[in-house]
Amino acid sequence: MITNDKITEIFCIIDDFSKKFDGEIKKSRDGASVRRRGKAQEA
Repeated sequence: MITNDKITEIFCIIDDFSKKFDGEIKKSRDGASVRRRGKAQEA
């Protein structure tokens, strides 16, 4: 049986993952936009 504590734990794990994932996506997007700008300026 799944208890309320287990459900809360699952949501906390998902929240932690989401925060880390969003940070990595933002880093990736920032790096990609710099590369795109650099290529556009060279052309």
